[in-house]
Amino acid sequence: MKKIILIFISLSLIIFTTYFLMYNKHKHNKGLESSLNSAIKTEIDATRRGHTANININDLTNFDWDEAHIVSPYTNQEKLNEQLGMEFRDPSNMKSRDDIYLMVFVLNREVIEYVEIDRVDGEITAENNDSDILTPDNPTLNITLYK
Repeated sequence: MKKIILIFISLSLIIFTTYFLMYNKHKHNKGLESSLNSAIKTEIDATRRGHTANININDLTNFDWDEAHIVSPYTNQEKLNEQLGMEFRDPSNMKSRDDIYLMVFVLNREVIEYVEIDRVDGEITAENNDSDILTPDNPTLNITLYK
């Protein structure tokens, strides 16, 4: 009987570990999140209403990335997957959030990290880019304040 219980516990641990590694491999980078939100607040405080503040994401990241997707509030799972061009389980429940943007970092067609950006009294977009995708060559995040 003890042997059966031990086998059951071992199998349960293996299944749990496999699930955790497969579905939770995306890192919520809280250090970058804090730095980015702080930089946004600093830039907003120095920018007049109706004008745009800019933040270079390369100045804040310490890892390799190919793309950073800006996901707007109220984006559902299907639209998020379409925007990223891949399956990504929404960690922040964006479809019912209006208080944050989500920035998802991709390297070699895989999500590697994400951050939640506090919503501001304005729009957060990629500079000169209608698709809201930042790249290391085009790393500028725009915060256009409402008048």
